[in-house]
Amino acid sequence: MLKKIDPTKEIKTVSIMDSSIDKEATGEENLKKFEDSHDLALLKFKEGDEPTYFIIKNIDPEAQLEIQEAHYVVEMPELKEGMKKEDIKPKITQKNTSKMMLTYFRSGCSEIEEAGVRSKIDIKELPLSVIQEIGGFIMIRSSLGDDEKN
Repeated sequence: MLKKIDPTKEIKTVSIMDSSIDKEATGEENLKKFEDSHDLALLKFKEGDEPTYFIIKNIDPEAQLEIQEAHYVVEMPELKEGMKKEDIKPKITQKNTSKMMLTYFRSGCSEIEEAGVRSKIDIKELPLSVIQEIGGFIMIRSSLGDDEKN
């Protein structure tokens, strides 16, 4: 049976650049795993230093399609006599990748949580690298579904 995505589900994650992460105690291997999975259980935090949590929500497929259509170009090869089926592959390229990550970020994350208090994000206060990291995580998570279902 196909497991459905819960459109109301939220998860918390942090940026790998958060200064509250104890990188030495976490270890290089777990930091790399976290970059791929955003599994908070892999991280160790500095005592007395709380992270900034990004509250992530699922993006519905129609919104994902709009984002992708704005940032992917699909070119079909010119058909020639005698071409084999396996030679007829589209060429897919991305355009404006940073803008795409920003769009995913804005679509899937509007709040942060600091010291147990949620507030709206002022995107102007975040470094672009954090927006790209969290936006990329939202893109992958929204495309593949909830982490525990994969």
